[in-house]
Amino acid sequence: MNAIQRVPGKLIAAALLLAVADGCMTLLLIKDQETSRIFLRIITFLATLLFIAGIFVSSHLQLCWGWSALAAALFLPALHIMDRSGLEQNLGIASTIVCAIAAYLLLLDPDIKKHRQALRSHEKPL
Repeated sequence: MNAIQRVPGKLIAAALLLAVADGCMTLLLIKDQETSRIFLRIITFLATLLFIAGIFVSSHLQLCWGWSALAAALFLPALHIMDRSGLEQNLGIASTIVCAIAAYLLLLDPDIKKHRQALRSHEKPL
């Protein structure tokens, strides 16, 4: 299997990992909220899913989501592991691990780096 065939699978995996991390955080934020705020969280979750889909067509969005996932992987433990327990702590740990894997895929994976360079050659400069 050559690198070209593996790239879509890795990008799909990265997108799903980012969606899982966002879903975990949305689930934590929805808890004990009023109806209007729940709808707002759900709308922002769906908008985030739309922007995550951009990693398939834009090298800039790949880098943006990769660096965002790396920052989240660094800061989520401080937010969720120290003072939470039960489900909140488990979702925080899961989000941290998922963000770290997504950051690796989007920033360091050699196949995706080659794909990003190919996208850059076809994109217009900013």
